[in-house]
Amino acid sequence: MTKSEVLQLDEPSAIWNEMQKNPALRTDGDVWLHMTRLSAKQDRQRSQEAYGDPEAYLYMDLNKKK
Repeated sequence: MTKSEVLQLDEPSAIWNEMQKNPALRTDGDVWLHMTRLSAKQDRQRSQEAYGDPEAYLYMDLNKKK
């Protein structure tokens, strides 16, 4: 896939898979930024559904023991 095709994808895992196939995409800041923004958007949706706060999930320490 070309960079422009990857930037049209809406699934971070699909972008990650394409980055593993093409070394030029791995070093491209625009591709990383697009993937990061999509991931954050999904995390905010999950946090809103689970905790009622879109920011709660982003700052939780998932490895912290209770």
